[in-house]
Amino acid sequence: MKRLATIILLLLPLSVHAEGNRYAILVGINEYDHAKLPKLDYAMNDAAKMAELLKKHGYEVTLLTDKSGKEPTKKNIEAALEDVLGKYKKNDTIVLGYAGHGLQFGKDCYFCPRDAKPFPDETKTLVSLTEVYSKLEKAFDGVKLMLIDACRDDGGRGIRGGSNDAPLPPKGIGVLMSCSDGEKASESEELKHGVFFYHVIKGLEGEAKNKKNVVTWDSLRAYVKDEVPGAMSKLFKDQRRQNPNEVGNLSGTSPVLLNGWVSLFNGNDLTGWKMPDKPSDEVASVSKIVLDGKLVGYDGKLLDNTTIALWRIRNGMLVGTGARHHLFSDRDDYSNFHFLIEAKINDGGNLGNSGQFFRAKFGTNFLAGYEAQIYLGNAGPLTGSLFPARGTRLGEYRNEIVVNTPLHKRDEWFTQEVIAIDNHLIIKVNGKTTVDWKDPHRHFTKGHFALQVIGSATEVIFKRVEVLELK
Repeated sequence: MKRLATIILLLLPLSVHAEGNRYAILVGINEYDHAKLPKLDYAMNDAAKMAELLKKHGYEVTLLTDKSGKEPTKKNIEAALEDVLGKYKKNDTIVLGYAGHGLQFGKDCYFCPRDAKPFPDETKTLVSLTEVYSKLEKAFDGVKLMLIDACRDDGGRGIRGGSNDAPLPPKGIGVLMSCSDGEKASESEELKHGVFFYHVIKGLEGEAKNKKNVVTWDSLRAYVKDEVPGAMSKLFKDQRRQNPNEVGNLSGTSPVLLNGWVSLFNGNDLTGWKMPDKPSDEVASVSKIVLDGKLVGYDGKLLDNTTIALWRIRNGMLVGTGARHHLFSDRDDYSNFHFLIEAKINDGGNLGNSGQFFRAKFGTNFLAGYEAQIYLGNAGPLTGSLFPARGTRLGEYRNEIVVNTPLHKRDEWFTQEVIAIDNHLIIKVNGKTTVDWKDPHRHFTKGHFALQVIGSATEVIFKRVEVLELK
């Protein structure tokens, strides 16, 4: 099937762990209100998969598709862009992705929202590429990158990579088109995506990593330009051609698009997390809370048959309460990494108690694994400590691994980072190193991540749970 679609990504390079925030606005439209704009098959897939990927890598995502709850109308698309551009600062990242029909009238190109009227005298119903360029040019300093997949196959004109009369991007905006002049872009039933955008996604998933193990604009551009032509010859037997073409206006160091950090909590559900059926000698059993097919929480039944909340999602954050239990990552092979949480914990009558476990064994009660403590009580190691767990020899090194001075306040957001490379363990709280120690006994070498709740008085809230795996 021929591809009538537009995919745009606008990126100002920045790591959330370096200088600023990252935002994404992703639009995918399969069906339009006007009969002159034929139905597409996989535009929503392109936007939805990109949203899933970028959210996993720490982007704050706004998704507008036929099924996302936010309608992809002109008003909503432009409002979403204005909202993000109004709040991002210098060195923040903005990603705008559009999957749908594209048009060209005169020397301007347009992206079609769902309520578009595709006529030269109705351009007020379309989203102008020139206006998008202008808004980006006025934005704060940064590099803007666009990937555009928009080729008409009904005799009209689309946004073509080699068109001499299409608007050129201002200085500082890099553009990669899905095809060159005289070509059409295609969708693939086998891939369930547009061929161009499928390879953009594969590149961002890691296929386009460079020697430094990150995906940059240069490495992604090279990957997509290399892979799409070959994929076309394998997917289609009619000798159609599609050669991505760069028409950007960039100079200087190639920006990093994805730096390897992965969000382990997506803000919507508990994908990637699990609990044992009987998590401790205080909780006899657990039950899953499922909404629209997604796991969104856990309840626990105590020994007296009382049911209590264990984990909930509240305003995009992960909330743990109740008796002793742990929430485990699905994966059990984390070995060397930089593991970061942003959290806050309540007073709980001086009993609010939690922990950030790593290299842990899936189990119940008191876990086999390292724990970066989260606690502000009067007794015991405080936040920033490597907890000297029972059954280990860690207690012999209390002077090197235990923190006795509070480094944050109750009900106050703080960050805690764990950097584990072989037996070298580092813990930081709000950027301050609290533990820098090599475990001579190498107690634990790989395992799960786990988030702990201790005691019925505890309420701990996690805003971010992220990992950067290290070699």
